[in-house]
Amino acid sequence: MAALEMVLRGPCKGVAVIADEASAQAVIVDLDAADAEAAWGYHREKYPDRPAILLSLNEPGIEGALFLKKPVQIGSLVKALGQARADLSSAMVTTAAVASDGPVAPVAGELERRDASLAVEGSAASRDQTYEIDPDDPAFQAKYFFLPADYTGHHIVEAVKQAVTQGKSLMVRCPAGALVVLPTRSEVVTGCSGAALKKIVTAAYRKESLEFKLSAAEPDIGKIVEKFGGAAEIKPLEVCLWEMGAWLSSGRVPHGMSLVEPVVLYRWPNLTRLLLTPNAMRIAALWTDRPFSLLDTAKGLRIPLGDVLTFYSAAIASGLGTACNRKVDRLFRSEVHPGHANRSLMQRILSKLRGDD
Repeated sequence: MAALEMVLRGPCKGVAVIADEASAQAVIVDLDAADAEAAWGYHREKYPDRPAILLSLNEPGIEGALFLKKPVQIGSLVKALGQARADLSSAMVTTAAVASDGPVAPVAGELERRDASLAVEGSAASRDQTYEIDPDDPAFQAKYFFLPADYTGHHIVEAVKQAVTQGKSLMVRCPAGALVVLPTRSEVVTGCSGAALKKIVTAAYRKESLEFKLSAAEPDIGKIVEKFGGAAEIKPLEVCLWEMGAWLSSGRVPHGMSLVEPVVLYRWPNLTRLLLTPNAMRIAALWTDRPFSLLDTAKGLRIPLGDVLTFYSAAIASGLGTACNRKVDRLFRSEVHPGHANRSLMQRILSKLRGDD
C-alpha cells in the first residue's frame, strides 16, 4: 500500500489518493495477493456499483472491472483511474481503497489536516447551494465579496509577491509575530504558530501595526530560526501564500472579480502539503481539464459557491490560478455539448477530450 501511495503522489501527480473504505469511490485489487479472492468477493458484494481496477499477471476474465497486467505501467494506471472517474455518476475525483492480502482495514485519509485551528472558516451563508446571481443585491455582495485592503493579510501577500518579483528578502513585523521571506529558497520562516499567523492575516488592517523591510542580501536562515526560537516554522513559499489566500477568502472573492468568466489552473496543486479547503480535490480535477467559471464550477460539481471562491482565492495568492485573460486560455473555454441527459459533467468532458463527441 505504501508503494501505491508513493506512485499516486509522484508519477501519477495526485490523480487519486488513498481513502478509507467507506468514502472511497473506486477500489484497486491485487488479484495475485493472498486471500485476494475473498477480498474481491467482499468488495463486489458490499459495493457492487463501485468502479474496480484489477491487477494481475494473468487476465482474470472478470466482467465489469478494469484490468491492468503486471508489471503495471504508470500511463496505464492513470488511464484506468481516469476511466473509473468517468464511470462515476457525479464525482469529479477518484479516490482509491486498496484491497490487500489481509482484511480490508480503514486507511487514514492522506489529506486530513493535522491542525483543525488552521481550517478555513467560511460563513454558513457562503456554503449554501443556491446559484442565483444578483450583483445589485447588498446581501449577495456581503455574502460573496470582500475588500482585500481591509485585511492585514492582503498587504502581507502583496508585499511578499513584490519581494519575490524583485528577488529580495523580506521581513514583516507585527505585534503578534514576524515572518521572513527568502525568495531564492522559495521559503518563508515564521516566528509564530500557524494559528497565530491566521489571526494576523484575517485581522483588520492598521498601517501602523505592520513593518516591511526589503533587503538585497539574504539573511542566514539558521540565525533567523535561532532568533525566533521555539516558535520558528519553515514553510514552502507556495504553501504559505495558499494558506493566506484561503484564510482571507473564507468563501468570498475580492469586489469586482467576475463569477461568470472562466478561470484557469496552471498546474495540479500539491494538495498533500497545502491547506485542504472544502471540495479542493474535485475543483482541481475539473480545472485541470479546462477553464470553467467560478459559478459554473459550483453548479457542475453541485457544491457551495463559497468552496469554489475559497479555492480560487488560495490559487491566485499562491500563483497557481488566474482569470483566463490570455487568448490561449480562451481556446479551451468550457462549452455545453449535447449528449445523454444522464451523462455526468466529467463524462462529457472526457468524451470531448478523447474526440468521441
